[in-house]
Amino acid sequence: MRFRATVLATILTICTLSLSVFIALPVGAQGTVFAPQYPGLDTWGALQLKVWPNGYFIWTDEQGLHVRWTAAQGQTHRFNGQATVQGRIASFSRAYPGVSAVRQQGNRILWNMSNSGGGDGFDFAVNPGDVVQFSLLLDGRNATRQEIYLGARGYHPAANPFALTFQPQIAVAPGSPIDPAQDSRRSNRRSNIWGAPQFSVWPTGYYIWTDDQGVHLRWTSAQGQQHRFNGQATVQGRLTAFSPAYPGVSAVRQRGNNMQWNASNSGGGDGFDFTMNQGDVVQFSLKIDDRMGTQDEIFLGVNGRHPRQNPFNIRH
Repeated sequence: MRFRATVLATILTICTLSLSVFIALPVGAQGTVFAPQYPGLDTWGALQLKVWPNGYFIWTDEQGLHVRWTAAQGQTHRFNGQATVQGRIASFSRAYPGVSAVRQQGNRILWNMSNSGGGDGFDFAVNPGDVVQFSLLLDGRNATRQEIYLGARGYHPAANPFALTFQPQIAVAPGSPIDPAQDSRRSNRRSNIWGAPQFSVWPTGYYIWTDDQGVHLRWTSAQGQQHRFNGQATVQGRLTAFSPAYPGVSAVRQRGNNMQWNASNSGGGDGFDFTMNQGDVVQFSLKIDDRMGTQDEIFLGVNGRHPRQNPFNIRH
């Protein structure tokens, strides 16, 4: 799936509702006036950052649309605004039920709350082809383009307010699983592993994804369980950068173009990040409790897809 960002063609009048300070956009006979749609930015997959700035973060995946906001560490800001669907909201849920000051009114979702870090937001789903118009405020002003991050690559919209069209399309992105028994040039046998998987409850297993920063491997045990994870990843080419996810703690070591690990885990996750040259291949051999991990215990990309077998290769 991907969203296509669009710039509003008309000037939107912002007015304040008494007591609520929510935003009201111009309306016509059928509701909000939406901008013309044209090809734009890819919003597939959640952005991954080590340090989160002030701002809004919007992405899409197979579950629908996700909106989050947060204040930078040590700061407090007020976030308010609305998302209006030209169509029907098929489902809606708060990121943190019972805490979030987010509400749905028909085809609109509105929020108005203070944030001191940690994030908040909501998730929702619409039908293919529906348009969602966002008007995002931060401390009572329109958030700047640079304070709005779209998809796993953190693109900025051309303006704010802006509209996105929900398109059920899956694009092949850099980083694709390759069946070791097949010719790696057969692109029709590859799957998309761009963007980090998203789960509300994380099962025991390995999680591998790619983004603009390189290749990422994580593992975790399901809540209340403890497992041992060990294995290796070997680059057939040149390993250009390597870093443990938690330096000083991770039981991961690098030797040349080979990365190995052997660690017990009771939840919370561990792993490492690395980069290699474009076109190089990395082979993964992943074990859990000293046995080869099953296909269903390995999750690739934002879709959480499974490889055909283990060991397996990925070409970047």
